[in-house]
Amino acid sequence: LQANTLSNIGLIYFDLDESAKSEEYLVKALNIRKRIDDQYGLSVSFVNLGKLLEKQNKFQLAIQNYNKGIEIKEKLEDDLGIAIAKANMSNIYLKLNQPNIALKHLQDSEAICLKNDAESNIMENVYIGYVQTYLELGNIELAKKYNEKFFELNKKINSASDAMKRTKT
Repeated sequence: LQANTLSNIGLIYFDLDESAKSEEYLVKALNIRKRIDDQYGLSVSFVNLGKLLEKQNKFQLAIQNYNKGIEIKEKLEDDLGIAIAKANMSNIYLKLNQPNIALKHLQDSEAICLKNDAESNIMENVYIGYVQTYLELGNIELAKKYNEKFFELNKKINSASDAMKRTKT
């Protein structure tokens, strides 16, 4: 519980663009999770640190953290966690001007989402990643295709969310 709280505080600082504070809390959470051998928590910590390191343009360290998280998530069979990490990694490879590697990570992430019927923000992020990657590769037609897929899924998710809100009142 303490590690989760520290991790959440770290993510709040991440959202506030307070990198040093974010790192402090994310590392504290990671160390507790290591000490108590919380494998799922470790996988989350590595992915969160990957996001922070990416934001700091420390791309190689971010990739290392994402890979550590993915390795644990594979052992835990946390498919959607793997999909999230791979979608995140695709952003780094785009920034490193390696769109073909970014594309591979997006394809892996998409395949996992489709296998798990995950029509969610993960898939939305994948579609946005495809748009950016195909634009980078100069393939306007595929960029348009995935842009349309994004908007269709976004409408579907938002209408489902609206329906849920209506049933709760």
